[in-house]
Amino acid sequence: MAAASPSDPPPPPTIGPGQYALIRFLAVILALGVFSNFSSQISVSNEVQTLMASSTGGLVRLDDFAVHVAEEKAGKIERLEKEIDSLRAQLEESQKQQGNSNPFRRDATDAPHHHAGNQTDDGIHNSAEICKLLPKPVQDASYLWNQHLADIHQSMRHDQDDGYVFHDLTAHILHLLTPIRLQRSRLTPPTDYKHVGRILDKAHRRYVYYKQHKSSTQRRQTAAGDEQRYERIDDRDSDAPPPVDILVMGGSVAMGVLCKDNPVTTEGLARYARRGCAWPMRLEMFVNNALRADVIRIQTVTLGGTNSESGVSIWKYGLQPDDYPHPDVLINAYSTNDVHVNSVQAAEARNQTIHEAVFEMTQKFIRTVLNSDCRPPLLLYFDDYVGNEQNEVLETTKLSQTIHLLSRYYGTMSVSYANAVRDLVFRGTDEDFFSPHGWFEGPEKKWTRQIHPGMTAHFAFAIIVAWNFLSVATTFCSLHVSQLDVDGAQPTDAGNGAGDMDWDYGYRDTNGLPRLRNGRVPRGPRPKIDALPPLLDADLTLEAITQRWLNAASKQQQKRIDDGSSDCVVKRPCVFSFVSGLERNLNKPKVLLSKLKPYLTNNRGWDAVDDNGKNGFVPTMGIGSKFTLELKQLKEPVNILTFMVMTSYSAKWESSKIRVEAFFRKKGGSDKEYEKLAKPIEISGEHNKQTSETYVHEMQLTGGESEKGTAVAAVGGDLKVDVELIGGSTFKLMGMAFCHLTQINA
Repeated sequence: MAAASPSDPPPPPTIGPGQYALIRFLAVILALGVFSNFSSQISVSNEVQTLMASSTGGLVRLDDFAVHVAEEKAGKIERLEKEIDSLRAQLEESQKQQGNSNPFRRDATDAPHHHAGNQTDDGIHNSAEICKLLPKPVQDASYLWNQHLADIHQSMRHDQDDGYVFHDLTAHILHLLTPIRLQRSRLTPPTDYKHVGRILDKAHRRYVYYKQHKSSTQRRQTAAGDEQRYERIDDRDSDAPPPVDILVMGGSVAMGVLCKDNPVTTEGLARYARRGCAWPMRLEMFVNNALRADVIRIQTVTLGGTNSESGVSIWKYGLQPDDYPHPDVLINAYSTNDVHVNSVQAAEARNQTIHEAVFEMTQKFIRTVLNSDCRPPLLLYFDDYVGNEQNEVLETTKLSQTIHLLSRYYGTMSVSYANAVRDLVFRGTDEDFFSPHGWFEGPEKKWTRQIHPGMTAHFAFAIIVAWNFLSVATTFCSLHVSQLDVDGAQPTDAGNGAGDMDWDYGYRDTNGLPRLRNGRVPRGPRPKIDALPPLLDADLTLEAITQRWLNAASKQQQKRIDDGSSDCVVKRPCVFSFVSGLERNLNKPKVLLSKLKPYLTNNRGWDAVDDNGKNGFVPTMGIGSKFTLELKQLKEPVNILTFMVMTSYSAKWESSKIRVEAFFRKKGGSDKEYEKLAKPIEISGEHNKQTSETYVHEMQLTGGESEKGTAVAAVGGDLKVDVELIGGSTFKLMGMAFCHLTQINA
């Protein structure tokens, strides 16, 4: 090699991988415009020297580049930006000249191939317009929560809290429920993020309409000087896009029993209605306040003493109020009552452990909802149970374990308030923030059963559910569009598995993934099966699960609406129904009587009675009290009768029992031509637990006419139902439903 001449220019400096990566990193930062966010804090003290292409394959070299945090003049920042721009241009030119000499340059065969119609190269799914409201890159829920904590605190003010009386209490709760603790509440995220996207699109349409028609630049204030952050859109506004509809189903906790109890004040609490105080209403106010727009609406189907078993009947028979739409999101908030109703004694009576009983009931609820005719709602299980139906700590965790397992199996969302606060409760079980205040009663501190927490816990319930909604939304907005289709790009032919061997796993060379060099790698997973997985029980084996799943898909004949749940209409398969306390004003005896009157053809001693806040139909003349309901000229067939019965204890309920008989008369028949539809059933109104609970009893019809092999009271005929008290002195019917189900055992 010839020696270099003194007159020759010095050889171009070379660059190592670390230096090259640093320059690329700085260039990308500036290209994304992120660096400017920090320009007020960062300055450069050394000059960036001119760098030249290397004849040995290196690109550039950086001799000195020191960054320190200090206040420098804006001119230095501008000079740095120009120099980096120049450097980037030199890098690009050098790459062209050096070609394959750059070890960091991807081979053309490895570069992502973007098909026409793909999303932008930023790797972000941006088809949902609401995602554009978030900063880029999309930050996670914890970051956004902390950035907007002051606004969150203001948004938590209840509409009825004039003067923000609970200002300090709310601040304490937000202080304790840090994102670190809030993350503990997340059991399982949803698996269907395309469904999440549809819900967010719906929210955005509503949000945009509100901003165009209702938003005002003037701040509205209440009489007490509090900011009024939004106003409701009139339901009669036919131009308004529908809100995101959320339905909360639950028992007395979600209903708001003892919600008014709080450590701040005993004054002015009459303004809070029971359901108005409870966490579902607070969640609606909180989210809409934070958005400063009327975007979500929360409806509740909550009734004391009901559990997920009751919820199955309410959903299956469409017993929610007539004006409730098919929900976009359904929250199961029965957790406390699921453990409460399935106490150890009740489970043992069925030869089950409490874990087995809760597992069976939870799985039945999930399968019933996910088998909806319309697109199923996004199902969220909310575990609010910290005790004390069971005193053993391990037993109090069984519910979360069950929900976690089944949510993973079925791909539903689940959230555990108990997981987030359990350690706070255990530090001092006499605290009143996160657990029921009545565990220790009186000066003797006697351990007492109490499952209803006060207002502070309802604050926390709303915060935890809202944070999990935010977490799901930010996850969706950070996904690339191709990632939403990975699990279902080519659905399988469930009948014979045809096409499985050709499925490419939904692979797309986007979002940084390379084009495949040799095509599909065999023996990977099969395409998504468009059906619920098989019932999870002790008989399900690894050997049989695939075929059972495929068989279920081939038998599934129901076709669901595929363009969003807003187009669905709640299916109401019942020709007659009532559930006291669910429909508006049915907690009033006169309203309940008016509901029954058109069908009561005989009534000897039954009346609507409201005692202890539970309105129901009750015998008042002792044994022999009897009523008859007749539904004439049926417009729909009936094949199942359902009775919701309040079951209680004490001498008053001893031996309480009714007999139910059902009859059918064909169209045009005489009074003497009524025939029995089923064997009479007897229903008990007492149990040996020190509480009142609502149980569901079903009477499947076996007589009458046949419809596809199922006995029914046919269209055009008359249905008659007799109910008589045959034991004890009292009984209480909380609801009835006479319905037609295509699948009685869902």
